[in-house]
Amino acid sequence: MVMNGRQLGQIVTLCALVGASAPARAIQEPETKQVFPDQVPCDGAKAIAAAAGVREAAFGVDVYGVVLYVAPEAKGKSVTGTEACVCIRARFVRDVGADKIREAWISGLKKHGLSAGDAAVKQFLGLIGAEMKKGGEMVMTTHGDKVVFKYMKRSVTIAGARKLAGAIKKVYLGSGSPTPALSKDLGRRGVAKP
Repeated sequence: MVMNGRQLGQIVTLCALVGASAPARAIQEPETKQVFPDQVPCDGAKAIAAAAGVREAAFGVDVYGVVLYVAPEAKGKSVTGTEACVCIRARFVRDVGADKIREAWISGLKKHGLSAGDAAVKQFLGLIGAEMKKGGEMVMTTHGDKVVFKYMKRSVTIAGARKLAGAIKKVYLGSGSPTPALSKDLGRRGVAKP
């Protein structure tokens, strides 16, 4: 079969469209059914999905689906102890007031040795100024002593925040976590350890 230039161009365009519309690999949080990519950028590198879970409020009401991502150098290691890049991405399935989110963070960080008066915590909490709408995202990225916090469409980068970085990971993976399914899934998948 011999093709002219126009036919060949149409085939190339069609292949490009099919490739562009092919679904990317994804991970689904099973309870909320929220779908997340299986890889995300993490402070200049790529991090892979290591676990998925759900944040439930009182009486089993789902608040958000969450996925934990780890940089390749964190594979097989403790997430709470690693200096490698870790990303925690939460997508809300209901509207939640800023005050409730702020109070939850203050309580969780306090359990891990940080007070609301700590300079890094003030920067972190300062970003939570508006109600989180259904479908909105909250993303926490830690890498060594650096924290990048994205709340809906705003973000803050906090340098020299090693204690905050550790506390954020412990809030999600430590004892008393609001997302125990995340630690359980991390153990099941075996990518890293809590």
